[in-house]
Amino acid sequence: MLAMKINYSALLACLYLALLSTASCASGPRVFPVLDVQKPVIHTEELACQSHADCVIINAVDGCGCSAGGFDGVANKKYAAEIRERIRSAYHDQHCPTVMNGDPACIGVLPYCHEGQCRLAREE
Repeated sequence: MLAMKINYSALLACLYLALLSTASCASGPRVFPVLDVQKPVIHTEELACQSHADCVIINAVDGCGCSAGGFDGVANKKYAAEIRERIRSAYHDQHCPTVMNGDPACIGVLPYCHEGQCRLAREE
């Protein structure tokens, strides 16, 4: 009978590396919660979606948008024109800074259908 010596340190290291590589493959997109600033102009039912193609970014949901110190939002594309008109009416005299918002919800986000609701998401 052959005696086998197991190097437990090497085995644990291999298992740890396998776990790390599996975790990084399964991460997927970072989905942001519905922004409070979009709630006055985008109604809950306007967030409903069946697929990612249903969702679009709505610029300047707070009257300024990410490129001017504010935020952009997201909604179902069939409501986009109505929402944009609501934004124009609510923020017609809004003065915005000339600064990009560095919030993670403004950087590299795309419209995404998550659990039946349009959300902003970023691949990570």
